Amino acid sequence: MMRGKGIAERAGRKERRAVHSCYRCAAMTALLLIAIGLFPHSVVAAENILISQVMYDPADESGGEAIELYNPNDVAVDLSFAVLKSESQEADATLPNGSSIPAEGYYLIADTGWDASKDDLEWPSADYEETLTFYNSDSGVALIIDGTLQDAVGWGTPENIEDGLFEGTPTNESEEGATLKRTPVDMDTDNNAKDFIIDEQPVFHNAQSKEKGEVSISVTATILDNGAEVSIFSLPPDEDDGKEGIQYYPAAGRGRSLLVEAEEDDPDGIEGMQDPNLVFDGKSYEMRNTENLSETAALFSTNLPLPFHQAPGNYIINVSIDGSSAVASVEVMPLVAIDADASALTFRSAIGDRSQVIGDQDMTTPDRPTIQNIGNTRLDISIYGDAFYSEEDILSLDSFSYSFHEDAFVGDLSGVLSEEPTTVPLGLGPGEASFNELSLRFEPLPDDIPGAYSGNIYLYGVTS
Repeated sequence: MMRGKGIAERAGRKERRAVHSCYRCAAMTALLLIAIGLFPHSVVAAENILISQVMYDPADESGGEAIELYNPNDVAVDLSFAVLKSESQEADATLPNGSSIPAEGYYLIADTGWDASKDDLEWPSADYEETLTFYNSDSGVALIIDGTLQDAVGWGTPENIEDGLFEGTPTNESEEGATLKRTPVDMDTDNNAKDFIIDEQPVFHNAQSKEKGEVSISVTATILDNGAEVSIFSLPPDEDDGKEGIQYYPAAGRGRSLLVEAEEDDPDGIEGMQDPNLVFDGKSYEMRNTENLSETAALFSTNLPLPFHQAPGNYIINVSIDGSSAVASVEVMPLVAIDADASALTFRSAIGDRSQVIGDQDMTTPDRPTIQNIGNTRLDISIYGDAFYSEEDILSLDSFSYSFHEDAFVGDLSGVLSEEPTTVPLGLGPGEASFNELSLRFEPLPDDIPGAYSGNIYLYGVTS
């Protein structure tokens, strides 16, 4: 069934207005401290749980609504008696005593009968089910833990949504069967319009989605003339429960390794066993004996390197010894991530003058900003800022320009800073030496008020 609500007039909303000082002067000196924020490195309080995904308009309205939570902390968090508040009810759902969300993991709350009514039967079971009543337009939902508002997301027109059911500006309304998805999952700017996208092919996670478990693959192999055979004993746990097969994510900006273990059986005994050879992406790695399992069987292992710029796609792990081999198929997942060497910049300028910082392609010079692609996909860069405040005024972002091409503040790789993200077609490829300069210019406008202002500029990667 479709759910809707009447549009109600809501009074008492306050507008934030800039307070201008009562004086002007011919020259202006402005001190600006700019913190460049890089995603997905959010810092949150231990109790801060985020709403990561909401499906309020499923194709099957008889039990298909769901809300997914995410815990960005490195410890599990108690969710006992946590409440979901919506336009329809103060307590649309109340979690039972003993509920908890794992560290850097998820918790899925869904309509009663979710397993039978969910739009995609491959989605995981809910951690908790209760009848949910989300409206399809001009509405929102809030998470309340121990009486404290933790997070909220709204969709539609803000004037028609109850206070406390959205943050900043509500996001656009989704189509039937789509979800509102927080991207990246641990980013929280307190502005729904910036934090959420509409996902038309959603995948949900539950509390088990981040649990570690051993994956064991047994492969039949050809028997050698001497009677020896090899099989893949174990691989690291799958890192994406929402997809078939085995998936691994690179580690942003640094290499990681995958522990691969293989068992070799030889009726002639372990004394004359040869070390198996592992081939991955055209490179060979020698495996070493780590444990004798019996008089005729031994366990061999190697740490398979996975650089952060390993191209996404399907790969074959081949373990062999003479004529015997065993294979396993794995998928390297796309990773979108950037880094920068600058964390704070200072500008001083008078009206009619300008101040600028010219970037370079050296990550060791923080006074000359450099960005690096630390993922494995080709990236464009989105850039935006929030308001710059002094004690008496708000500074227009029109005073700032950016360039990703040395000091050329014209063309497709440059522009004027705004509160809405602008995607720059940088096409920054992956690799250990994938750098690009970021230059910034500050030029006060004639109506700007003298003072010291501070604010933030944010950057994030977008797949080209």
